[in-house]
Amino acid sequence: MTYIVSFYPDGHLLPDNIQDLDHSPLYMAVACWGLRCNKILTTEVVSREFRITQQRARDALHYIRHEARDRITTECIVMTVPGLRRTITCKGLRVLGVNISALDAIRERPRAAPDKGKHLQRLASQTTPLHQLRRWMVSRRTGEPVPGSLLEGV
Repeated sequence: MTYIVSFYPDGHLLPDNIQDLDHSPLYMAVACWGLRCNKILTTEVVSREFRITQQRARDALHYIRHEARDRITTECIVMTVPGLRRTITCKGLRVLGVNISALDAIRERPRAAPDKGKHLQRLASQTTPLHQLRRWMVSRRTGEPVPGSLLEGV
């Protein structure tokens, strides 16, 4: 199977049969891929196909199952795999339907660039002596005495 590089900086790759979803969120791409390929989605399968960590795959499947119920219809499947010493039980998702109008609304919505100015303003406003003392307290070594400059303004 061939892959195309996603346009998102998070680094996931898209299988070639969902190239039209390159501007969609990862969870929507995973759901559409599972629907088109008629595959049961597990963390291992999603991690392997999209080249992401199993934690990100688990998060995407959790979002599909619990948070995107109004856009994606799923069925929870319990699979058992006989092993040498015990039977392994794992959960999977089968995608039954994806609301295409929700997909179009997501595509049309432009992604906003993160506003770093607000973060810097918040950090600048936290330069009071009390905030400086709190920062020192969480980064100090055991037994290190409090610098006198931090105690002056408190």
